[in-house]
Amino acid sequence: MTHMESSLTIQAIKEALVKSCLELKPSLFKPFLASKKVTVDCVDKEAFYKSFKYMLRVTKKISEGELSLKIKTADAHYQLVQEYCFYDAVHLHPRLIIIVREDVDTLHLEVMPF
Repeated sequence: MTHMESSLTIQAIKEALVKSCLELKPSLFKPFLASKKVTVDCVDKEAFYKSFKYMLRVTKKISEGELSLKIKTADAHYQLVQEYCFYDAVHLHPRLIIIVREDVDTLHLEVMPF
């Protein structure tokens, strides 16, 4: 385990994810995705990244104005489950939703289809 890996916190990973989505720049999150503390719903992290990149590209096309984040929380017995809902300036429904499940030392990510 590298020093970067051992000092990387779940909070730092979540902040990088949010920044990447708000700025619609998937490359900002790519180094964090490589962490052993991150798991994904796809076949592997490469497939997740391709899907994530595609979703951000489409989000950019269908959004008007800056994106903002609203987090919806559900408590699923043993872990915290949150929906990261990214809204643009005009639409009532989120332009992008990422499901984030968190336990003690792992963050599990799932990108929701449109």
